[in-house]
Amino acid sequence: MSSHLDSEMPVRRGTVTTLRRVATLTAVERDQLFQLLGEHFQGVERRQFDLDLDEKPWVFVVSDRETGAPVGFSTLMRLDTTVDGEPVVAFFSGDTVIRPEYANDRQFIRAIGQLLFSTAAELPESRVYFLLLTCTYRSYRFLPGFFREYYPRREQPTPVAIQQLMNALTRLKFPNEYDATAGVVRPAHVTPVREDRVPQPGRHESDPDVEFFLAANPGYAQGHFLVCLTPLGDDNLNPLGLAFFGRQR
Repeated sequence: MSSHLDSEMPVRRGTVTTLRRVATLTAVERDQLFQLLGEHFQGVERRQFDLDLDEKPWVFVVSDRETGAPVGFSTLMRLDTTVDGEPVVAFFSGDTVIRPEYANDRQFIRAIGQLLFSTAAELPESRVYFLLLTCTYRSYRFLPGFFREYYPRREQPTPVAIQQLMNALTRLKFPNEYDATAGVVRPAHVTPVREDRVPQPGRHESDPDVEFFLAANPGYAQGHFLVCLTPLGDDNLNPLGLAFFGRQR
């Protein structure tokens, strides 16, 4: 992954996404990220924010191109385990926020995805996955939008082997807060999305994937996270995903 670190990736006119090592953030930058998180989530505490941030080696920072002020960010860490003697790597995206005026700017997602797919291609000896914990249907909808295989999903039950892998990976990060039966992480200190930032189903209320998410994670508004897993590889992207991330089979 080192070959991709600290690289600047244009996102759209007016913004830029930079992948940074957390250790290089200044005190002012950390303050700005903490403020952004507090704009989106209730009950955010500085001590917990710093602990969570320092646990992650990398952070994507989305900044306004003119002012340089951050408008969003997403932290990233790597989880390693072994399943049946085979190495498994999962990339876990932690705190992720973006200001409402940029919420439809999917170039932020493209920048993250392009790096993860490039990194996965550099690990041919390992099975590589993306571990997503989400408390909003908006994030969950990226899975059916871009991927062929992902779990949990409405069309079929999660295979036993995949469920065991999800359990193993999630327990590496949340050993005491993961309810494997429900497939949900219920943090000891919840930080629910602020009421004015909670995505409302609205026009998506008849979307079967939204309905599935709401049923699978009934505590989403209280800050509970649905655990999701998808293989990272060009062969797992659907046609829209291949075009969006600029990949090819």
